[in-house]
Amino acid sequence: MSEEIDELLRAAADEDYNDARVELVERAIRIADATRNEVDGWRARLELISSATFAGYPEKAMVAFTACVTKCDAEPEQYSERALLWPFKWINLQAPEYPQFSRAQIDGLLDDMERRYTKHGVSLRPVYMQRMRTARDLGDPEEVARQWYQKWQWAPRDYYADCHACEVNFQASYHLSRGELQEAKRVAARLLSKELSCAEVPDSTYAEFLLPLHDAGEEELAARYHALGYELCKGERDYIVELAQHLEYEALFGDLERAKEMFERHIRWAHENRILFRRFRFVAASAFLFRQMASAGHEDVEVRLPRTIARGPGTYRADELSALFTRDAESIATRFDARNGNDYVSRCLVAFPRRP
Repeated sequence: MSEEIDELLRAAADEDYNDARVELVERAIRIADATRNEVDGWRARLELISSATFAGYPEKAMVAFTACVTKCDAEPEQYSERALLWPFKWINLQAPEYPQFSRAQIDGLLDDMERRYTKHGVSLRPVYMQRMRTARDLGDPEEVARQWYQKWQWAPRDYYADCHACEVNFQASYHLSRGELQEAKRVAARLLSKELSCAEVPDSTYAEFLLPLHDAGEEELAARYHALGYELCKGERDYIVELAQHLEYEALFGDLERAKEMFERHIRWAHENRILFRRFRFVAASAFLFRQMASAGHEDVEVRLPRTIARGPGTYRADELSALFTRDAESIATRFDARNGNDYVSRCLVAFPRRP
């Protein structure tokens, strides 16, 4: 059976990060579990963490990660803790996006990551970056995020640091969140020119610059980044936040019919997404789109909706759709506010599509 598992994992490695890759790895796990092959089961779950994370199924990655950590802690001589240091970054990045994770659990994950990194003598640079992003995502005081940002910048880089392109992208995002457009442009210059890139950057970078650039009077540059960025993101379900940002931009400054087509193309991905913060971003953008359409006099709109939403495909009033998605966004925001202990996410919704 180990040979069959090896074949499945090799076939998965030949795939892009997509549904087929995830299914191949899950088949390997099922075979390992059915034959009580614990070593290959652990190895396959370790592969599932990355495959599911980058194919847009982070909830599957969470389950696999928990199983791998449990096994590693129970039998450290058999299962390598060091193999989990990279996955710790992905899991800590995603945990704040689930309201089911309490602040205590999120802090515990970060503390556990820091403990294991310290144990293995590696740089805490990734830990500080995750703490900075978590403080920002949970609506903590700006000073908290700033302090972690400074510690991140001063910590040495080593093998476990994110790639240079990803780090530069996070730096630019931090400055944009503070309204520092010119500094963000300076930091991200090599990304935006594609001189520096990786598998996900600058795909995600373009989306964050759209509204700040347009608001600063750089409409042509914003339009160019919209065209470039959407083309890069439109086929990837893991980019649902970026797709929401492109939808916001199109609804504000582009063509409403084209924005509706974008909505129809991606709403199923958002509706099926188990990460509620990512779903929140897209349904908030959807509510805004139909509010824009109602304001522009589009009373009745023909929309291809999944049958799991409202009545499925058909004709709707634009204000009816806006109210539908607003209620969904408000419900999700309430859950995050309760977890975070503040009203940051609700304020984001009120200020939508700009920052509060």
